[in-house]
Amino acid sequence: MARTWCWKILLRAVVVASIALSLVQGQGLDDEYKHLYDRHMFEEAIKAAPHFIMFFAPWCGHCKKAMPVFDELADKYNLQMDPRPPLYLAKVDCTKEIALCDEHGATGYPTFKMYRPGQEVERYKGDRTAKAFEDYFTQMTAEVAKPVPPEPKHGLYSLEASNFQDHVAKGLHFVKFYAPWCGHCKRLAPTWDELATTFEHEEHLTIAKVDCTLYNSVCQDYDVRGYPTLLLFRDGDMLEKYSGGRGHAELKTYVSSKLEESNRLWEKEASKPKETVKIQKSGEGPKEPQGEVPAEPESKVQALDSDTFNAEVSKGITFVKFYAPWCGHCKRLAPTWDALSHKFPDQPHVKIAKVDCTTAGNKELCQDHKIRGYPTLILFRSEAGKQEQYSGPRDLTALHSFVRRALHDEL
Repeated sequence: MARTWCWKILLRAVVVASIALSLVQGQGLDDEYKHLYDRHMFEEAIKAAPHFIMFFAPWCGHCKKAMPVFDELADKYNLQMDPRPPLYLAKVDCTKEIALCDEHGATGYPTFKMYRPGQEVERYKGDRTAKAFEDYFTQMTAEVAKPVPPEPKHGLYSLEASNFQDHVAKGLHFVKFYAPWCGHCKRLAPTWDELATTFEHEEHLTIAKVDCTLYNSVCQDYDVRGYPTLLLFRDGDMLEKYSGGRGHAELKTYVSSKLEESNRLWEKEASKPKETVKIQKSGEGPKEPQGEVPAEPESKVQALDSDTFNAEVSKGITFVKFYAPWCGHCKRLAPTWDALSHKFPDQPHVKIAKVDCTTAGNKELCQDHKIRGYPTLILFRSEAGKQEQYSGPRDLTALHSFVRRALHDEL
């Protein structure tokens, strides 16, 4: 233990000296900070998507040799959507994240490891050429297993990060977010089990739970701040937070009313006449004018970074999405966010923007705004320091109404 402690102190001293020498010589450390993850980003990212991680130390000669190849591949892979599921490349500076590197067995530098949700971590021991890396990526991404649907126990579904979104995508779902050590959660557990048994045979309803000590990313996505938190989902959207009594009778009455309400909604949607397209036969009336199919309108979302952020949010109204490229919720929100950017053509002082919290330059910016989960949506007004975090539904109508209310307040 003493030897490890001394080694860490020495390592820190060497790094400080290396940085000081580099600054004296006028050499920045920009390459080292590209695609860099801290502990929080690392732990969230590896749960959500396959990641190839380079554990390194800035003073390490082998790391310096491998870094240009790694960074070039990271630039290539981190922005593409294929292969599916996507593979991301990132680095961890072991002189700053000492405990994290120790926990993951990075005792020599560089250490390369492949992380795939739900699968064993694999250490890469091959050549450090671009071709060798890419051959390995192809092999690893081809082997990624699909999420396993949860199996209910007496009607109760235990959900994980890998299957949560698929599970709540269709139907009505009442979910308990909890921690095993929580006293209130323990007291609620038998009642929750009984509630699941009560509705066990309902076709379009499930009673479920998520352990936030194991799947913290899911809990952060829905802003779970205390335990237990009971949320109702319908067809993939979070409808509301339950705040009523926690007895079986109260919970049963609540779920029954929401199920009845949802059944009416689904029946109404099913009864809508489906649009049919008539195929025009040759010589049957005038033809549609020929021409190019109109392209999708170009996104007007402004990409902000640490250099442009303060200047932009100091003017007018700026609605900012703080996100991570690997975040599933962020990907689902992206087309809606693009559509929102077209909703204010006559109001140039209204801006729809985004900040990628995984880039090195934006890391401190996101920390300053206490970004703990993705996506986080914050509306900034031109008045100094005035901002409001959005926590409502993420459909276009709700987001548009939120910005319009802010506009009305400005008048």
